[in-house]
Amino acid sequence: MIDLTKKDWDALYRDVLVKALQMTFTKDEKRKATQADRAREATQRVFDRYFRVRPPDVESIDSLRGYLVRALRSEQSNERNGEKAHKRIAEEAAVDTATAQGETRASPEQKNLERAQDEADEERDRRRLKALRAELAGDAIALGTLECIARDETEPAKQAVTLKCSVDAIHAARKRRDRARERVVAAERAAKAAQEAQDAQDLENERAREGSA
Repeated sequence: MIDLTKKDWDALYRDVLVKALQMTFTKDEKRKATQADRAREATQRVFDRYFRVRPPDVESIDSLRGYLVRALRSEQSNERNGEKAHKRIAEEAAVDTATAQGETRASPEQKNLERAQDEADEERDRRRLKALRAELAGDAIALGTLECIARDETEPAKQAVTLKCSVDAIHAARKRRDRARERVVAAERAAKAAQEAQDAQDLENERAREGSA
């Protein structure tokens, strides 16, 4: 792992956070806070990933910055994978009407789809946060880091002061929090898959009944 001063680490963290904020930027006022939280969470995850993996090919601050930005893009790609179906429908519903400036206007159908997706995203985030808090029940430091993030307090050193613990304890809590988040997402996906399987089975049973009637 490369040796950087605290000033260098802080500057690098800010650089990567700015990049994450750019990647998650939205003009929707209702989603700005949610997207900013996602950016901060993603930034923390890629730094934690670096400290966990310690890639041997990262030998300078520039190569580290590149590694972290690539990791951010990977995070964003994973997020987008879950939204491909919606995007495809929205694109098909878009009206390709050019204005004098060469811009396009979205159709009412697309606007309704985007509004519904925004509401679904917000509901999913609230549900996941509630489940994450339940997973972390009894883990005061990990829960405390969530409160710090909500107050825009993202740097480990500042969180350590607020929570009256060591920076190492903050890093350890972040790892526990990330593992808890993975469990939450995995449980959510398993429940969705089980529901889809049940729906498919119900449909098959219905068809079988209709065929025998």
